[in-house]
Amino acid sequence: MSKNYQLILILLILLSGCSNPRKATPDINQDVVFMSRADSSQGELYFYNASLGEIFRLTNNDRHENNPALSRENRFVAFHAGNESNPLTWEIYYIDLETRQEYRLTNNYVIDGHPDWSPNSEQIVYSSFIDSEGNPEGVGDIFVVNRNATGLIRLTNNEFENNDPEWSPDGSLIAFKSTRRKNDSFQDEVYVMNVDGANVKRLTTTSGWNSDHDVSWSPDSKYLVFTRYQGSIPWINIADIANFNTNYPLMTPWNCFKVDLNGEVEQLTFSNDLSGLPVYSSNNDYVMYVEYEPIRINDSIMGFFHKLKIINTDGTDPKMIFFDEKHTYTLEYFDW
Repeated sequence: MSKNYQLILILLILLSGCSNPRKATPDINQDVVFMSRADSSQGELYFYNASLGEIFRLTNNDRHENNPALSRENRFVAFHAGNESNPLTWEIYYIDLETRQEYRLTNNYVIDGHPDWSPNSEQIVYSSFIDSEGNPEGVGDIFVVNRNATGLIRLTNNEFENNDPEWSPDGSLIAFKSTRRKNDSFQDEVYVMNVDGANVKRLTTTSGWNSDHDVSWSPDSKYLVFTRYQGSIPWINIADIANFNTNYPLMTPWNCFKVDLNGEVEQLTFSNDLSGLPVYSSNNDYVMYVEYEPIRINDSIMGFFHKLKIINTDGTDPKMIFFDEKHTYTLEYFDW
């Protein structure tokens, strides 16, 4: 994050009346792990302890961390980490929250990311852009590895993109996104498969340049929430602010949806900008997501506020969550 952008962000926060620290509200009564750039432009991991109402920093280094996944019993946090500007350095790690010990599970020069825990916390499913000989390739596949870094299993092996895996709470299925129907790197749809990679089933069907991402299971394993890109051109280079300024009306909106195992889809948010990264609460009462509000100066987009919100599982009654303003406007991926 540049110094100019940091200054703009601080000024806008002050002008918006959010200068006083706030506790999480409404009371979500659930631990949250998240990535924030509040203390580092690279991004660090933080843990919100709901019982104490306090935030603890989990990582403190010059490395980029993201995509944190909290194990079912809130004991472990898996994530990927490396040099943000060089995804080939991204590896899979996890932290034991009781001992604060960090463990590394992969060690290669390919993109490894988006880890998630098995229900018993003994295995991690993740995506890797690796070919059969261990070299980088242009599409991802899904792998499972034991928590002690043994027993690596490859679940998908084809020319299509397979990414964003999530293990169902009942242990029976793994959901993921894939380009296998349209065979285009920017047109993903939601799939499920058995935990051994068998019986692949497509749940969503997109049209135009729509694309589905970042799936998350309901606690009863009956539904999945996900982010859908609804723009009219490919979402390539979405992180490029100059490109976004030129093509913003064509590269929005992004919204949160849910789908059942029969493929029935329901839209949950109706933003004209960007809303995404939805995750069910463990008690199935809420879906938490991030709303990205453009920061505009002289009709130019300078960046985005990252607002954490919750809604009921039917999409009603949106409420903003405040940990404190230090993190509220910089956080990205999270889990709870």
